[in-house]
Amino acid sequence: PTTVARSSPPVSYSVGAVSGASTYNWVVPNGASITSGAGTTNIVVNYPCSSSSGNISVTAQSTCGTSAASTLTIIAGPIANALPNGNISVCPVTLGGSVGIPTGSLGTAPYTYLWSPSTGLSSITAANPASASCGPSTYTVTVTDANGCTASSSLSYTTLPSPATLPFNYIGIIQTWKVPAGVTSLTIEAWGAQGGTGAGYLGGLGAKMKGTFTVTPGDLLKILVGQQGVNGSNSSGGGGGSFVTTSTNTPLLVAGGGSAGSSGGVGNPALITTSGGNSNCCSGGTGGAGGSAGASGGGGGLTGNGSDGSCSGFGGGQSFVNGGAGGIKVSGNGGSGGFGGGGAGEWQCTGSSSGGGGYSGGAASSNGTAGGGGGSYNNGTNQSNSAGVQSGNGQVIITY
Repeated sequence: PTTVARSSPPVSYSVGAVSGASTYNWVVPNGASITSGAGTTNIVVNYPCSSSSGNISVTAQSTCGTSAASTLTIIAGPIANALPNGNISVCPVTLGGSVGIPTGSLGTAPYTYLWSPSTGLSSITAANPASASCGPSTYTVTVTDANGCTASSSLSYTTLPSPATLPFNYIGIIQTWKVPAGVTSLTIEAWGAQGGTGAGYLGGLGAKMKGTFTVTPGDLLKILVGQQGVNGSNSSGGGGGSFVTTSTNTPLLVAGGGSAGSSGGVGNPALITTSGGNSNCCSGGTGGAGGSAGASGGGGGLTGNGSDGSCSGFGGGQSFVNGGAGGIKVSGNGGSGGFGGGGAGEWQCTGSSSGGGGYSGGAASSNGTAGGGGGSYNNGTNQSNSAGVQSGNGQVIITY
């Protein structure tokens, strides 16, 4: 063989016999040694830890003189190729995960591994970072075989915190969350809230939106989780939308809320389009605006409030940038809108339904029909969006 592993079992080399030759003179690489066969056509060579690459050569000698040399170039490699060559980079390495160090089939097992720095790293065959410090980290790993031969290599890793799934539930305020150090990508799922039940008719279901987003460590996100519209004996409140924005109110993901149930029937579901849903009388908001009012209040959008209802002069849901409060009912048998911009319903206006909150608010209706569900928004990649799937309050889940 022309490639050998230091500390491997002894290796045999031979040449054909030369007529008249009395002896054969062999030369082996520095550090290697001939363990048997010197002076013959077949030798056995040992490559200890200290051996180097070089040439094996042999000449035949007789009373007539010495032949020209036959030469073979030998490469003495790392012990059993137990380490990769040079630097390797793995990004990201999650805490609790591992990166194996490749081992070869030559040499004498078992191997032992010594890491520097050693904190949080396995002493056998795999890197297992346990520090929450992020960014590139360089380790030196030295491998030793059963014969005491060692070889070292430098390996580079970038570590990240363990994958985390963070649920945010409805609590009635806009929450904030800071992107941890080392995190540059998030998957965000948001569900808008269902509209309230009015006169025994269920509210429309909220939308679900999901996407992947590029972020910067230290970014501050604002999170509003929508509330289900409040039930009423005649009309009820629209469902609130669920919002995830930057600290400057730039939307990343918004899932609309469903419109209210009322004596006019079951509420309409939230939409996955950016515009809010229309009603029999009125138009949903567009481009982040609130929905128009019928007898009850329109749903609030990202930047625009929902219009107040004609029945009471109140009830429009507030926009996200204005705090996201649901519309306030006036009469005892109506229902206030859910937090997240849901419009309020009024019982005096029989069959009137309030709009759902969302990226753009849903329109309220006049008597006899359902209002419009809130619109939604998704600025992420790898999108998965569904209209009208969420019952009860909304939710936001961030995974990284």
